[in-house]
Amino acid sequence: GIDGRVQMIFDQGHWFHSYIQSALHRAGILIQAEVPVVDKKRRIGGRMDGKVKWKGEIMALEVKTMNSFRFAKGKITPFEDNVFQNSFYADHLGIEKILFLYFNKDTSELAVHIKPVNKVFAKLANEKIDHVLESVKTDTIPRRSCRSASSEKAISCPFRTLCFK
Repeated sequence: GIDGRVQMIFDQGHWFHSYIQSALHRAGILIQAEVPVVDKKRRIGGRMDGKVKWKGEIMALEVKTMNSFRFAKGKITPFEDNVFQNSFYADHLGIEKILFLYFNKDTSELAVHIKPVNKVFAKLANEKIDHVLESVKTDTIPRRSCRSASSEKAISCPFRTLCFK
């Protein structure tokens, strides 16, 4: 089970998502909260925080809560992993921009970034998904860049013995 402190962190994040989604809805900005992103052909799915309309443009919404230490970086630019995931979601739904809303839970400060979908990340996400699905079909382990058991990455990998039987 999860200890109480960790559960409270998760609960705060969920509460803040609901709070922001409600505020954006009341302001007439939120089109849809918790937007399903489903690829039936590949049998995969995910959920985008929302879809918003801002200054006449439809955008994906990404909401994140964080402490002051992490917020110091998030205030400057969106985190790469957030851009990666949301570029995949938005691109899949035909959306061209992402609105990142970061909340500092220590100070209640907000940071907002509007960025175009990163097409390179969207393409890379699709390639990774296809690689994993192909590995499932062929009952092989999805290796990234290890060519042999003696390659630098393989030597330190805990799955080395499974990949190179």
